[in-house]
Amino acid sequence: MRLKKHVLKAPICILSFLIFYSCTITKNQRTKQQKSEKIFVYGAKAMEEEAYTEIKGSVARLQAMICGKYIYTYISDDAQNEDFSVWRTEDGQDSMIVCQIPIGDYRKIGYWVYHCQYLTSLPNDPVYQAFSKLVALNRDTIKAVYYEVPEGFKLDFTQKMVEIKENADKVDWNQLKISPDSTIIYYARQNLIKFKATSNMAKFSTPHPEIKYLKYHQVNLPNKILIDAELYDKNQQYLKESTPIQLIKTAAVHPNMYEY
Repeated sequence: MRLKKHVLKAPICILSFLIFYSCTITKNQRTKQQKSEKIFVYGAKAMEEEAYTEIKGSVARLQAMICGKYIYTYISDDAQNEDFSVWRTEDGQDSMIVCQIPIGDYRKIGYWVYHCQYLTSLPNDPVYQAFSKLVALNRDTIKAVYYEVPEGFKLDFTQKMVEIKENADKVDWNQLKISPDSTIIYYARQNLIKFKATSNMAKFSTPHPEIKYLKYHQVNLPNKILIDAELYDKNQQYLKESTPIQLIKTAAVHPNMYEY
């Protein structure tokens, strides 16, 4: 049966993509550990709250909470409760994967995140890519500005960690362009491991007869990200809420990925 729903692509997230879409595609505790070639760590222990509460500094902690591998879930139109279902294509063969990893040496360029989304059948052909830079405005507020990735840039998550870092070193961070939808997200710290976030009034980047702007809302936790959005017309008049989505973390990023 065709899934007829509207999908919010996280700004991770972001997370700025199709929000509304009737689709046919339905040192901070950066201590070095044993040498690892892979960037993702699987298992419940890697995503326990204690793994994040020990990270010193709210920006470093938020970066670690954002980063990881996620599955993309949503509440279907006919749901009787708030149980989330894995988002799949119409034929049921594909689902959406969201990967977010630390990128660059934070001691030199600050705290950056690489955002990537792809279908399970096409892991090397991302449908969305972006960088975001996290900057503390005060003790409890962090600003994330989204940037376009350079033309031709793409990371292969099957590569060894050292190869991914080498690719990141080729990026000229001073020449990056602000993302076309001009997304900026403000994270408000609720406690050590919970952030609530709201975006600016961002442009809706997918052609749509009514929706021209949107405003994201997120709740960031160690093991998941909850996302919804308010949708607006060309005059920035409120239209409706988007379908809520939830990104469930299936893997954390290995601590060595944060070290250069």
